[in-house]
Amino acid sequence: MSRMRTRIGAVLIAPALVVATFRLLHAQAQPARETHTPNAIVGRVTNAAGQPMADAGVTLVTRQGSDRHFGPATANLIVRTDDKGQYRFDNARLGDYLVVVFPQNVRLGADGKPNRIGYATTYHPSAKSAAEAVAVAVTTLGPVTADITLLPAPLAIVTGQVFDHDDRPAGGRTLLIAHGDNLFGVDARAVQLRGDGTFALAAVPPGTYFLQMREGQWPPPRDVETPLISGATVVVDGKDVVGVKVRPIHMAHASGRLVIDPAVRPRLDPSSIRVSAVPLNFEGNPGPEHPGTVRGDLTFDFRTWPGPHAVRVSTGSQAWTVKAIRYKAADVTASGIDFKDGEEVAGIEIELVGR
Repeated sequence: MSRMRTRIGAVLIAPALVVATFRLLHAQAQPARETHTPNAIVGRVTNAAGQPMADAGVTLVTRQGSDRHFGPATANLIVRTDDKGQYRFDNARLGDYLVVVFPQNVRLGADGKPNRIGYATTYHPSAKSAAEAVAVAVTTLGPVTADITLLPAPLAIVTGQVFDHDDRPAGGRTLLIAHGDNLFGVDARAVQLRGDGTFALAAVPPGTYFLQMREGQWPPPRDVETPLISGATVVVDGKDVVGVKVRPIHMAHASGRLVIDPAVRPRLDPSSIRVSAVPLNFEGNPGPEHPGTVRGDLTFDFRTWPGPHAVRVSTGSQAWTVKAIRYKAADVTASGIDFKDGEEVAGIEIELVGR
């Protein structure tokens, strides 16, 4: 996706600049409960010294598809540990899960300076990634226990400035911070921008983060044009990241035509056919996209966010199926198209055949 990807060395930042730390948007506290639900996951989150980690966010991750890609079991599915570090998921669907913890790192140390040592996002039992995690199996036999020991990690400060669609500082607006690393969609957080559009995030553990600022109502009402969005991707590796520029993301404009046998053209009702793009990877996807409607001359157009997308065709109840989707003489039915920021993509051909 066409966003700024930043990795900058360590610098010193005055404590007065550290005006914001992450604020939880969706998660709600849920202490462990003494129940005996069979299909449940229970556990305790501690540090290496065995001390309980209260108010940590816990979520479930599952394998996505047949490859080694993992993702959240359900968007915004998260519970908080109680003062004993305990958590519980009740009524989980049967199957294998990875359990991951988002630690609640303290923003400032006892000396009033930015906290530099804390905990990393950690998978059960004490792993830094899904590839190294140990899965737990939910069955009807009884609750499964998944205790987690948080990994220590250096904490960084991330600073930058946000610009709106007119390339002006987006003062006073809200900046959203979402996890990458196959955890997009859970534990989303937000900070208020200063009057000049600048921000400073403290106590940020290592990882990939998507920064987004949305203009207009969100989520957008149905049939309303998608609001303008500014974004950047930041990789934190333990060092401070400064000078991040969160700038407007421009949707790509795609156009093309349907190709069908002229002999069966009278059977086709173009107005009921929708053409759109679906991200091949939803990590960092800014939001919804509106499909295009096929016109009477069989042409269509639609807008989509930058990044690899598959072109999708909905024929409604009509007896048509897609034989091939071509772009620049290549069949992109399975591979999709890598749309660029603000790009004009013309000449897409969608071949339909009757069922």
